[in-house]
Amino acid sequence: MPDEPSLEATQRLLRNLQGMEMSDPALVRRLRLPVENDHVLDSFGEAPRRKMGRAWVPLVQDLANYSFPAPPAEGPVLVFGVGLGEAVLEAVERYPESEIIAWDRDPWIVLLALSRRDFTGAIASGRLRFLLGADLVELQGQLPDATICHPILTTVYERELHFVQQSPDLPRALICEGELFLDDLDELIREQGHSTWTWEISRLAADELSVAVERLQPAFVAGINFRDGLCEACRDFGLPLALWEVDPRLRRPRPVQGTTDHTHLFTYRKAHVRWYQEAGFEHVSYLPLAANLQRRHPVSIAPEEQERLGGAVCFVGNSTMGRVEQAKGDFLRAWSGRFGPGEGGRELLGSLLQAQVQSGSRFVAAELLDEAQPGWRKQEIGAGEPDPAIWVGEVATAARRINTICNLGPLGVRVWGDEGWQQCESHGVRYMGRASHFEDLTSLYSNGGIHVDIGRVYQQDIVTMRVFDVLACGGFLLADPSDALLELFEPGVELETWSTLDELVEKVRWYLEHPDKAAAIGKRGRERVLRDHGLRDRLRPMLARLSGAP
Repeated sequence: MPDEPSLEATQRLLRNLQGMEMSDPALVRRLRLPVENDHVLDSFGEAPRRKMGRAWVPLVQDLANYSFPAPPAEGPVLVFGVGLGEAVLEAVERYPESEIIAWDRDPWIVLLALSRRDFTGAIASGRLRFLLGADLVELQGQLPDATICHPILTTVYERELHFVQQSPDLPRALICEGELFLDDLDELIREQGHSTWTWEISRLAADELSVAVERLQPAFVAGINFRDGLCEACRDFGLPLALWEVDPRLRRPRPVQGTTDHTHLFTYRKAHVRWYQEAGFEHVSYLPLAANLQRRHPVSIAPEEQERLGGAVCFVGNSTMGRVEQAKGDFLRAWSGRFGPGEGGRELLGSLLQAQVQSGSRFVAAELLDEAQPGWRKQEIGAGEPDPAIWVGEVATAARRINTICNLGPLGVRVWGDEGWQQCESHGVRYMGRASHFEDLTSLYSNGGIHVDIGRVYQQDIVTMRVFDVLACGGFLLADPSDALLELFEPGVELETWSTLDELVEKVRWYLEHPDKAAAIGKRGRERVLRDHGLRDRLRPMLARLSGAP
């Protein structure tokens, strides 16, 4: 329903639900379960839109955007992705002799369609029925010849489109919703002989998640990044679980309840291995990031694209300036919550930031905070809150990134990312806007001369995604050094490192004068990634645990 639903829309929804109650009361009960709706903008008086990546796209589509098949000789017509119901009503009128099946994975979108279109006549006649989520299993292996795909939602439901086209005899796996690496994980699982289904654990009610398990009877659950409570849920369902943490996590996991023998956790940060073990997880392993070799590889670009996706010195990434005020506020709120109002927190934050910025890449905020306020960090962490030192690190990271790029301005550095970089333009930096994660990044990393890596100051124990991606494309990289980096790559041979601004500027100048040396290092870096750091090879041991392999 909209933020401010009209009386007419509410009445239409109720009439449709009453009609469905006669033929499918279980579905009506499921549609009344709570569901998250922050992925849909549906303000009163505006056309509903769904979030896809950073963009909001209209759910209502012109019928000209659909492909309507010829009337089937037999069998139903499937509308794959209900949207706002425009194609469902068109199918009812266009195929008067056929049963119409309307499927969507998202109960919220189904409710929106029911509030905007009157389906009561088609529902009452038995010509139209709705399938929700895992109900699609009834069509697996027998996708109707007459299938009408929603122009936008089919992209969102690509995994389910693969699912319905596969044999029902294949074992099934649930893939927890997510972003980075999820499609690669899905593809590898399907290559190993499973059909896969998206398990929307953060959006759907527990009862609806149970329906998916009941209907699909999956062999296991796999996903990217850890969620509190998922281990216990999978144990209750009797499902093995494997997760790979690849994104920053500020809070320690809460203590797990019961056995964890069915759960296998992997994390890109060595420090987090201890976090999970202390929370009670039995099977935890360090697994660094890796490159998608199908996506990241050397490519050439047209001369006219060189201006947009090339440069002598390049940095791609967030300035993190957008997080500065939020991080400061989080630190001060944590302080006042523990010690009460006053200027003490603001003064402490200022002194910590000054010391952290002066330290460069070495993270000193945690140690200094323990000296200044003994026991506070331990109390916050023990209460399940983020480490206050991390907020200092977030602000210091933004300052370090801005300062580093500004110092490279005289050398012609170009930067792609958020608008926070615009403040560097007065120092000679060229802000190039955002780069798309897929096509643009591969072209950039393949055609830039010198790429710079600037990590977060509180994450010096990881190797960033940027390192693997640049090297996979054959690019030359000046990386933030860390013990983790030295375990995976050989500086001076497969990449270069920098620790101070003076060292960075000096090395950039030298390699600008010796591009052949940079190209040779970039070539060896790519060879190392091809040999040891491909994403598929990273994922295989994770999936092997699900089959009981050591």
